[in-house]
Amino acid sequence: MRLIKKILVISLVFSLVLFITCNDRDDPVIDNTINDGSTNPVSYSLTMTASEGGTVTPKSGTYSENDSLELLGIPDSTYVFVNWTGSISSTDNPLSVTMDANKSINGNFAKKQYNLIINVDGEGTVSEEIISTGRVEDYDVGTLVKLTANPSDGWDFVKWTGEFVSYKNEIEISINKGISLTAEFTNLQNDFQYEKSRLLDGFGIIWGIEMLDSNRLIFTEKTGQIYLLDVFGTHLIYKFSESELNSYFQGGLLDIKAHPNFSNNGLVYVCYTKGTEINSDENNLIISQFQLKEYKVENFQQLFETSSLSSRNVHIGSRMTFDGDFLYFTIGEGSQSQGGLGTQYDNAQNLDNDWGKIHRIYDNGSIPQSNPIFTENNAASIFSIGHRNPQGLTFNPYTDEILSS
Repeated sequence: MRLIKKILVISLVFSLVLFITCNDRDDPVIDNTINDGSTNPVSYSLTMTASEGGTVTPKSGTYSENDSLELLGIPDSTYVFVNWTGSISSTDNPLSVTMDANKSINGNFAKKQYNLIINVDGEGTVSEEIISTGRVEDYDVGTLVKLTANPSDGWDFVKWTGEFVSYKNEIEISINKGISLTAEFTNLQNDFQYEKSRLLDGFGIIWGIEMLDSNRLIFTEKTGQIYLLDVFGTHLIYKFSESELNSYFQGGLLDIKAHPNFSNNGLVYVCYTKGTEINSDENNLIISQFQLKEYKVENFQQLFETSSLSSRNVHIGSRMTFDGDFLYFTIGEGSQSQGGLGTQYDNAQNLDNDWGKIHRIYDNGSIPQSNPIFTENNAASIFSIGHRNPQGLTFNPYTDEILSS
């Protein structure tokens, strides 16, 4: 009996201890671990690099798992984006990526490249020499190339045509776009052939004529009209009012000249006199520019005006010629030819006025800094002095000479 009691007491004590122990426990622990066994959020590193010629975004850094990023390759002005390499291979730009692992991505850029197309008209060859940078399949942008036109025996080089016109057989061009040029050669054994026909009749004094292309010419009538002649006939395209132009005596609408790059910019230049009143002896000489669009004159603007008036409406000069972007024009003495330096009619030698000079400006009317300086205060456009009434002016592109008569 005593043994049974001991067993009951021991059992009771063990049960009590077990009950107390169970009641003293904390609440059960919730498992916060994720796949890699860490209790922290997962993050991945992104390393971004770029080749020469551009930059990339975003910057290198650490991003959370499943973050969506947009990669952007930004090329410099003379480069193009090529592709992404490294952890990702793609030509898309921009490109969306998801951060599901560590990534190392490089943005690749390459120099812009353009074709240089050379044609030959006649018999001859063209040699090409790269002066700076290299040539791949096409020319890299910014490449400087020297072209030399070499005529065959019995032939002579005439000029380059196409993207621009040049009369020098050796030229240097900078490749910044696709360029097509033709080297023209002429056969020295052939006789010069021409046909004569009457194009115009029934007009007043035609003072200036300019060929625009093989099918069109533009000309001025001294009383203030500008005409265009083409295969369809003669078209009046502009008429000056009496307040704009004084055609009295030797004044009026005089020379007309197309810009050397007329085929691309449509620019035409005119020279004319504007009086203080109708039939006035006192005039300003004006150079203006306009754009010819089919049969319309647009964007008419004045580029130059003499700073003083002529003393008589004679000896106006008024011929124009181009040398590249330089516009040369003549102005007669604008007075009687009865004097000289220090006399009443000394305009040709007097550096205080524009008359009796050959002037040079840029095609937009601005003044070249390279113009000669005669005195501290002479007009900046003056290029040559001492001219009575120069009515002939031309540029020899083979010798780089300006000829006046």
